Amino acid sequence: MRGLHFLILTAAIAALSGCARWQPETGARPSFARACPHTRAPAVTDFGAAGLRGIYHFVTQDASNDELDALIQGTRTHGFTLMLMTVNLNGRDTVFAHGAVILRSQRQVDAEFTAACQLGAGRVYLTHVRYNSADETGPVRAR
Repeated sequence: MRGLHFLILTAAIAALSGCARWQPETGARPSFARACPHTRAPAVTDFGAAGLRGIYHFVTQDASNDELDALIQGTRTHGFTLMLMTVNLNGRDTVFAHGAVILRSQRQVDAEFTAACQLGAGRVYLTHVRYNSADETGPVRAR
């Protein structure tokens, strides 16, 4: 009986101490939710002294050449910087775009989010946005 209690206690400690790891989706059709048609960007509460830069994630899985061309042209038109390298996240081809301006207010965040939403067409869609401090040095972080 003591052995069973010890085993249960050990398993609980292991689970609560961080031993459990995140596992990617393994289903036949992993999915990323569409960030649009939400009419507002996520609420940002801390802009810091330097402001923020938005990093936008676009799913491009099975997109046609025309849809990809529209994304490339749209990013140029709206001042976004597109990383021309496809990354496979959970079985979905994804590309990243760096926001056009340094964001210093929720109004600017909402406006850039709206512009990012307009970049998606057909099978290309915005799935996630991350805000990094504009004065960060080193690599751009996108999760």
